[in-house]
Amino acid sequence: MHTYQTGLLQYQGSVDPALCAPKYTKERIAKSPYFIKGKAYNLEPTTLETPIHNIIKDITSAPLVPSQTPYPYQTQGVSKIRMLIEILGLYHNITIPSIKNTLTATMPEDCFVWFGHSSLLLYLGGKTLLVDPVLDGCASPLPFIIRPFNGANIYSAQDMPEVHYLLITHNHYDHLSKKTLCRLAPKIGLAIVPLGVGIYLEKCGINNIVELDWGEDIVLDSLRVYCLPSRHFSGRGIFDKNKSLWASFLLDANSEYALGSDSTSTQEASRKIFLSGDGGYGAHFKEIFEHFGIIDMAFMENGQYNAGWAQIHSFPHEVLQAALDLHTKVLMPIHNSKFKLSFHHWSEPLEALTSLYEQGIQERCLDFRLITPKIGEIVPFWQNHTKNLSFDKWWRS
Repeated sequence: MHTYQTGLLQYQGSVDPALCAPKYTKERIAKSPYFIKGKAYNLEPTTLETPIHNIIKDITSAPLVPSQTPYPYQTQGVSKIRMLIEILGLYHNITIPSIKNTLTATMPEDCFVWFGHSSLLLYLGGKTLLVDPVLDGCASPLPFIIRPFNGANIYSAQDMPEVHYLLITHNHYDHLSKKTLCRLAPKIGLAIVPLGVGIYLEKCGINNIVELDWGEDIVLDSLRVYCLPSRHFSGRGIFDKNKSLWASFLLDANSEYALGSDSTSTQEASRKIFLSGDGGYGAHFKEIFEHFGIIDMAFMENGQYNAGWAQIHSFPHEVLQAALDLHTKVLMPIHNSKFKLSFHHWSEPLEALTSLYEQGIQERCLDFRLITPKIGEIVPFWQNHTKNLSFDKWWRS
């Protein structure tokens, strides 16, 4: 029986990309400390009850969404049938505020654009990094369910510039869209994915792929990409559960690989960006800080939570705690406002996170900046640029 322990992440150092191609996947999975008999495991004991299992149980157990958690922001008193219809994407009566900008391969400064849910375009040191692009179609294997909200689907693969680096955190449909990747394939320079995910990209016509295990990293032109744990699971069908790895990523541009630095000091030249991927709260956030130090900006999953799968997705209060654990300077919440995958109202994750954050600032127990840009808004990186920006509570409109 597998024994779960925290603090056992093995940092293995930089890898040779040529030895991390998908053709070596089976061999590398057999040697990985995070796979047992071909299946990946979390660092902590984790109940892997998937959202669909819990939805079925919720629908058949009671007519209304119960107060399943002690947290006041949990949606209550809403018809479960209505909520299920919304999750399936059969009925959407909202339009998400968004901005359509022309995207080019270069920007005058380091910045990012959020496309809703977990899809991001990062401009760093003259390079473009595209993260979990789900830009065309639905977040499901069927083309007519889990459709994007109106206004959240204004960008498509056609709008993307040349992509130097593609990052995929795991193989779930709301993070890996074959339709999008097939359309993006001619624009992709190099794809960086967790161990076992490369096969899906190869089927989309993407061939320059590096698969990373937890604790491995790859040095690129101007930054180092670390593959790190998250507390989640993988699978796109009935028979492939946990046969590929899920991950978070840390992008490190230290003094040797400075990105857009406006200072000559080593501390100012060091830039660290954390991409949480999907996952529940866990001890890995503190461990990441202990190994890498202060994070400049963290893109953190905040949305699609439920008490039934609390260990594989994070509630808003846990997102704030994870940001504290990471000692991040700026927090950007993602995994919301495009698809409905849980019973909470679409705007609840942002409303709850903002309310808890404002309370924490008032009580002086939070010391980082929370930013909440609209979909499509171009936002500069680094605290000295974001400190003067203001973001309205657009989800209330």
